Amino acid sequence: MTLKATIKCDVCGKISSHSLDERSNIDLFNQIKRDIRNNEFNDALKKEVDLAIAKKELELKKEFDASREESLNDYRKLQNEKDDVEKRLAYLEKYQMSLGSKDLGEDLEIHLINTFNQNLAGALPNATFGKDNDASSGSKGDFILREKNGSTELLSIMFDAKTEFLVKKTKKNKNHQHYDDLDENRRKANCEWACLVSTLEPNNPRFSSGITIVHEAYPKMIVVRPDHFIETIITLRILAKEKLKLQLELKEARLRGTDVSKILKRISKIESGSTDYVLKIRAAVKKILKKADAISSSAKSITKNINELRSTLMIEVLENANSWEDYVIDVANENSTTNFLSQNNEKEAA
Repeated sequence: MTLKATIKCDVCGKISSHSLDERSNIDLFNQIKRDIRNNEFNDALKKEVDLAIAKKELELKKEFDASREESLNDYRKLQNEKDDVEKRLAYLEKYQMSLGSKDLGEDLEIHLINTFNQNLAGALPNATFGKDNDASSGSKGDFILREKNGSTELLSIMFDAKTEFLVKKTKKNKNHQHYDDLDENRRKANCEWACLVSTLEPNNPRFSSGITIVHEAYPKMIVVRPDHFIETIITLRILAKEKLKLQLELKEARLRGTDVSKILKRISKIESGSTDYVLKIRAAVKKILKKADAISSSAKSITKNINELRSTLMIEVLENANSWEDYVIDVANENSTTNFLSQNNEKEAA
């Protein structure tokens, strides 16, 4: 077998023909055949690899396109929801701008009235909780709580309610902007404590605990979130009762001529609205209220179960009503009563 090859010189470009006889160059001939077979195998393998790569690329492209379409659908959905929210906000803005600040704050005031009536009105028979109607100085608080112990005033708190609007109607949307008026109203009404019930500055960490003692230039002023309204009243009432008890102890100690320095120190802490003193009592009150809420929830659950049982019994009564036909009196029958009695007698005899 003879192999023929045409070779082109890379330098001069000359083309020459060569022949290779298998018999005289067996080793070289076999090497060339192996190289040819290897080249053919490599070409076939490359085609298979290229085909596999192309197939995988197509699959990945389909997956990417599907994922991209899903992401676009999610984006469109979120965009539609955003548009709906913006429309609702625009509606609320238009609606709220048509109202006055007084109208916008009424919901919180109603909430405070209802909360007091539901939780403390019956428990504090000697207390009054009502609107502050004295606007002689140009401003007034929202509510005043007063409680008497005999002829002595035990507790007095001036409340003001400020709510956070979706749309700000005024520039006074910081708690500190209301301290001056509240303190003035407290003094004017001769109240011991001032309490700002506020949803303003919802993200301010200073007010995140629910009850914040102001101090600064405003003695005995507290800022509370609406959920801590009852908790605050109970805390201040405990302080007031403690102060009253200490005043009686002080009077007796002076009559006996004993040392009164410790009693005076405790009274001073209460009168100054000591943060440590108030918050310790508040923590104890919070625990008790938590237990009370748990008991109340249990009671509601029991009541619900009783009502459900009653409904079940009523359903059973109605379902079995058909079995009572023999006892029903046909009022259209003149002898209905006689028939009814005779039916009963027959049943008893049987």
